[in-house]
Amino acid sequence: MKVRRRIVLTQLAAGAAVAAGGATLVLRQHQTPRRIPFLTDEHLQQIAMPKVGAPRVLFVGNSTTLQHDVPGRVAALAAPDGRDLRTATAAARGAWLVETMRLDALQTIMRPGLWDAVVLQDFSKVPLNKMYRMGSARAMSVLAKRVGTIPVVFFPPWPARADNTVYHDAGRFAFTPENPADYAAKTMDHYTQVAGRIGATVAPVPEQWLMQVANGASLYAQDGHHSNAAGANLAAQVIWQSLRRLL
Repeated sequence: MKVRRRIVLTQLAAGAAVAAGGATLVLRQHQTPRRIPFLTDEHLQQIAMPKVGAPRVLFVGNSTTLQHDVPGRVAALAAPDGRDLRTATAAARGAWLVETMRLDALQTIMRPGLWDAVVLQDFSKVPLNKMYRMGSARAMSVLAKRVGTIPVVFFPPWPARADNTVYHDAGRFAFTPENPADYAAKTMDHYTQVAGRIGATVAPVPEQWLMQVANGASLYAQDGHHSNAAGANLAAQVIWQSLRRLL
């Protein structure tokens, strides 16, 4: 029994070392944060206003958050529910959370007492690469810790359309998904695992997206990756259903 226990402990230690090494490697590869349009120092200073009145929710993400203003749509959906909600966006096109978390201005505004909830979204291909997943998990944990005990909601992006090139070649060292359902499963698995470790809530956007597409809904932009207005509205609806229970 002692030998078996020693083997198990050794394996756990080796696994932890690999995870730490993988996260460090991704951090080294992604040292320069994207800033345009809403991760500039000027913008982040503008949204760092004291919390007054209505609940304030900060969205940290990338172009999937930006396209058709998902945060603004969440605020609009709250109104018919009789909830006054203010949202702010800290996002840039092509942003990765391992890059974004390095911004000094973001560290300044992500502090306890300024927000009532935070919504986090990482780069869409992160769940397809083991090393990227490690870096993403580290980034989400760091960002969640900065805001203290307030609710953190994860916004996993929907899978690319079935004709997207990702289903032929997801990139070096990446898992190539077979189809959108496979892509969505990998995405949900990543976000759910991290959420379980840090106590966050996962908005099931990919699952609801696939259901609507199967029913004939047109949700994609022309590029087959981003959303059209209807897709952004669906994402906002799913996020709001997760947020409303927490505010």
